[in-house]
Amino acid sequence: MKKMLPFLIIVGTIAALYGFFEFILKNDIEQLAQLQSKYKLQKTVLKFAQENHKNLKEQLQEFTTLPLATISRKDLKNLIVKFLPGAQLSFISITRKDDGIKIERFLVQSTIDSPKEFYRFVDFLAKHNYPVTIDYPITFRKNAKKIELSFFMKIYRD
Repeated sequence: MKKMLPFLIIVGTIAALYGFFEFILKNDIEQLAQLQSKYKLQKTVLKFAQENHKNLKEQLQEFTTLPLATISRKDLKNLIVKFLPGAQLSFISITRKDDGIKIERFLVQSTIDSPKEFYRFVDFLAKHNYPVTIDYPITFRKNAKKIELSFFMKIYRD
């Protein structure tokens, strides 16, 4: 029996180490693997977000350096009529933002042959950097021969 004691101690130690590994360390190792996977994903997302932030910052810098065109009510009306013949421009309101920008709001109503006329107007405004937005709802209503169009516009001024 005395000769078997060292062997039993070794076997007992191995069994204890196996039990320790199986019941305690195995769960910790699995959790560590999951955390490493999450960390890699978060690192990838962070890198993407940083690159996206950098690109957006560059685009904002480009945008803020563009000259901002101005347009008067009269010129806007002439421009609208040029693209949307017979259009009616109805003034709605003026508001001032805290930063001093004045916003004039209008309702535009017209009859057109095709929605392409409206989208040509939108493209023209975008190309020339006019400080104008077109708001929803944009309504196209088909009648017998033409399309009735109505939408809201805002002009921004200093």
